[in-house]
Amino acid sequence: MKYILLLILFLLNLSTYADEDDGSDVFFDGAKIVHFKFTNVANGKRNYVVNVMWTPDNNAPLGVGPAILKFSEKGRLNSFSVTTEAFNLSGEVLKKTGYYSSDDWSYHKDILNAVFTIDYSSLRKSSLLDNSHEGDAPFFFEDVDFDGINDLVILKTGAGQRSVDAYKVYNLNGQGGRVSDLYSVVNKEPYTQFDALTTVNNEDKTIAFYSSGGSCQNSERIYKRLDGQLNYIQYKKWRQSASMIVGYVCTESTFDIVNGQKVLKTESDDYYDDDKHRWIEVCDENAATQSKSYLEFVMRNEVCLAGGLLE
Repeated sequence: MKYILLLILFLLNLSTYADEDDGSDVFFDGAKIVHFKFTNVANGKRNYVVNVMWTPDNNAPLGVGPAILKFSEKGRLNSFSVTTEAFNLSGEVLKKTGYYSSDDWSYHKDILNAVFTIDYSSLRKSSLLDNSHEGDAPFFFEDVDFDGINDLVILKTGAGQRSVDAYKVYNLNGQGGRVSDLYSVVNKEPYTQFDALTTVNNEDKTIAFYSSGGSCQNSERIYKRLDGQLNYIQYKKWRQSASMIVGYVCTESTFDIVNGQKVLKTESDDYYDDDKHRWIEVCDENAATQSKSYLEFVMRNEVCLAGGLLE
């Protein structure tokens, strides 16, 4: 009963996507609760059962809605709850649980009273450390703050910039329980900025939080774990190149953070490679101004970067 009351209070404090008087006749209107149980939830040697009380909202994109997730460790009196404002499961995962009862995607006949069980071990997991965001698991465990203990990472479907997925990070302690929010990173900058455009480098313990403004109006804040905490060490920004009359070439400025101030380190003309998902230096300036197509420019620039000589 306490669990249900907590969810009701949580819902009352969230803004809804649609007005209550809009005449909508959708079944999931942001007020009905569905119960899921995840089994075989492993975090190292620890194994949890996770009960999820989800409130889908078909007035919202993809039916995303708030949820409470209760983690109970098997064989131990260890349990804790976390919340998310943007829970979702893929249609294929829902179909396998019986949430949808037939090929016409109609709902289970007793959907509000049933408990839908999901084998967590069968789901694909996203990974911030591998910069992989294609999983269908709504949460996973990774050490994203580099303190040697796995954190609980909750997926927030479509809640990031440009509607990419965002992530909510809860610290766990060495006993597998949740760290109090007062001492956790869950509500602290820059951890609140994790989304699918964030790049994590586990080797040098850096996290790059990318802000997409479109075309040449982007920026990136880079943090590195030093002396037991995450420190802001570098800032990058991109602007339209003054020397290149080509829309896809930007000037990248890199600043070191010294005593809290930005100090210019380097500047270069770059372009963003969608296939490689990174900025690449413009090596051949003639290619940027003379190429008749983007593909020709990329090919000429790659030859230059490889040490080739172009006329």
